[in-house]
Amino acid sequence: MTSLEEKSKPANWNEIKEWAEKKTTEYFKRSAEVDKAYNETLKERESLINDENDEKIPIELFIPNRFPYLIEADIYHYLLWHRKQFKDISQDTLNQTVSQYVLAEHKKLNNLSSFSLQHLDIIWFENPLHRRSYPGISHLQIFWKDNRNLPLSSSSTVSL
Repeated sequence: MTSLEEKSKPANWNEIKEWAEKKTTEYFKRSAEVDKAYNETLKERESLINDENDEKIPIELFIPNRFPYLIEADIYHYLLWHRKQFKDISQDTLNQTVSQYVLAEHKKLNNLSSFSLQHLDIIWFENPLHRRSYPGISHLQIFWKDNRNLPLSSSSTVSL
């Protein structure tokens, strides 16, 4: 595979999991179009709120990533923004919060009145400081997929 093909190849679930576990987030890429839009907003973002103590920032916000990484189509990519630093929140609380948001969003997106968390695989992590769009505001990268069509998969939440 050429380096151009590697750059344009969407990451699969196993790659996302491996990169997150090894904290090798530099492997995450965006499509050329998304990367261009992301870079065009850098100056705009520098002038925006970048302080966790600013009251204009919601305490917590769960939204689709506006500049998603290049991933396979059956994988969702969202962000959880938070005014508090994640290091000040217990891992159990974060796991529960992420799981609740993901389950509710998955049900909404797929018009499901009921759905079990056991049918979702979830990966989440916080980028290292040098890879954050807004270094002063905490946010998690959250990925999930429906695992019902993966016979060898078991439900899991991977947090790093």
